[in-house]
Order: sequence, then C-alpha cells, then structure tokens
Amino acid sequence: MVGQILTYDNIRDVIKFCAREKLVLFADEVYQETVFTSEAQFHSCKKVLRDLGPEYNTFQMMSLNSASKGFYGECGLRGAYLELIGFSKQVKQQFRQFISPSISLQRLDRY
Repeated sequence: MVGQILTYDNIRDVIKFCAREKLVLFADEVYQETVFTSEAQFHSCKKVLRDLGPEYNTFQMMSLNSASKGFYGECGLRGAYLELIGFSKQVKQQFRQFISPSISLQRLDRY
C-alpha cells in the first residue's frame, strides 16, 4: 500500500494470511523513518513476524530498506538492502545471480 501505515494487528493479519495461502511477503519498508504524523506508528514486519513465535520460523519474507529514504533530504544517497527471511541457501544463490556485481551481498549469506 502506498502512503499507508499499517497497524501492528494489520501486519499480523497479513502475515497470517500469507502463511495460510503460502505466499511470500514483500515488505517495502524504505519510508519507515519518514512518518509525519503522531497518529500512527511504524511497525517492522520482521518484528511482528518474530513476535508470532517459532510456528512462523519458515515463513518467507523479503524486506527492503534504503538509506536514500531514511531521513528528510537524503534522496541523493543510493544505498539499500534486501533481507531474505525464511529462504533456503539455494534460493538465496539464485538472487545472487540476478543482482548486479557492484551490490554488496553480505546479508544473503548470513542466514
């Protein structure tokens, strides 16, 4: 959803739906530092996923974050990362083949 801040309960429900339907969740969280309202609070999808407990240890999620969107006025920076959660080493290797060699791939090998 563009321009939306999901509540903790909304994110939990999305994760449960994705798990039930065997869907991969792509969490685009690049704007997490630029919330300009006191009425809403950012909740990381990974945090909500971990709060669901070990039953969701095999849940597959791709989480995207970016330094270029982290703070107001930083749109000139171009640094980002994609964290793959719950994916096998074989799938992570496939991602390595499609990503530019100039991109750091440290996170893909850590889990």
